[in-house]
Amino acid sequence: MSDAPRRVGRPGSTPPPRAASPAIAVIVTLIAAVLGFFILRSLDDDNGSGASPDAEEVTTTLGFETTTLVPVTTTIDKSSFQLLVANASGVRGSAGTLTDELQSLGYRTLEPTNVVPGYGPKEVSEVFYLAGFETQAADVAGVLGVEALPMPGTKPVSDTDFVGATVLVVLGTDLAGQPLPGSAATTTATTVRIGPRQDGSRYSLSTGAS
Repeated sequence: MSDAPRRVGRPGSTPPPRAASPAIAVIVTLIAAVLGFFILRSLDDDNGSGASPDAEEVTTTLGFETTTLVPVTTTIDKSSFQLLVANASGVRGSAGTLTDELQSLGYRTLEPTNVVPGYGPKEVSEVFYLAGFETQAADVAGVLGVEALPMPGTKPVSDTDFVGATVLVVLGTDLAGQPLPGSAATTTATTVRIGPRQDGSRYSLSTGAS
C-alpha cells in the first residue's frame, strides 16, 4: 500500500468549474463578430440610405456662354481743345493748308507754325498730346491716319508758338499738300465696249480720269 495521503473533499464543497474549451471560445467569438457586423450594417443603412429632409440636390450644368460685344462710339467735342499744326515737311504753305482742312472739320486751330531747327524734315506726320488729352489726340490722329503719342520732354515747336495748344500736329512729307485720308479722291472711270464697229473693226478698252 502507498503511504501518500489521500485528498478528501470537504463535505458540502463544490468542485471547481472546468476550463472552457478553446473551440467553444472561438465559436463564440465568431458569432459575436457576425452579430456585430449585421448590427453596424443596419445602423449604417438607417443613417445613409435615405435622403435627409434638409438635403438639397445640386445640379451643375456646363455650357457655353455667348458674349456679344457692342462697339461704343465716343463722340469728341472738336471745339473743346485747340490744336497746332507745325510744318516739318519743308513744303512751304502746307501747314496752313492742313490747318484750314482741320478747321473745316470742326477743330479749333491756332496759327500754323514751323518746327524748331533741327527737328525736320520729317517723312511721317506725328500727333503729340499733353496729359489728359489722349482721346482728343487719338481723334485727330485717326483723321490723319497716324498714331498719337505723348508730348516729348523737348517740344518740336517753341513754347511761344505752343501757347494755348493741347494737341500738336507735326506735318511730314507724307501728308504735305495731300488730301486728308478719307476725303474724296480722284476716281478713274473705265468704259468697256463689246462688239464690232459698223466698219467691221472692234471696240477697244478705253479708260479716263474723272
